[in-house]
Amino acid sequence: WTAPDYELEIEGKIPSKKNLYHPSKNGKGMFKIGKVVNAEKMFALQIPGEMIGLNLENPHIMIEMQMPKKSWRSDRDNAATMILDCLVKSAVLKDDSINKCNGILVLLPVVECSDYKCKIRMWKNKNV
Repeated sequence: WTAPDYELEIEGKIPSKKNLYHPSKNGKGMFKIGKVVNAEKMFALQIPGEMIGLNLENPHIMIEMQMPKKSWRSDRDNAATMILDCLVKSAVLKDDSINKCNGILVLLPVVECSDYKCKIRMWKNKNV
């Protein structure tokens, strides 16, 4: 690995988005609860301005999460889904579908820490 082309650190708990959707009252579809909406906003506010609108395609991505031991029952893949969705929403990534986000994705082991932090490193994929 070389130095990443892009790097950002997000502070705060990243909720498991998949588990926080609820059926709509009219029975048609699902909606995000406030906890998810607020987490998405807090995530977006921490993305450096120069990264917004990059629309990267097929980058290599490394995600390193730090959290207190009490949260270790969380699913890493659900947190990764939330992270990718937030990067798409801020146009850092073009899309998180396989045809636009098919670089190497590495989820490093979670590190015990007193605070919630997430380091995201991305490399341009020169093979695409």
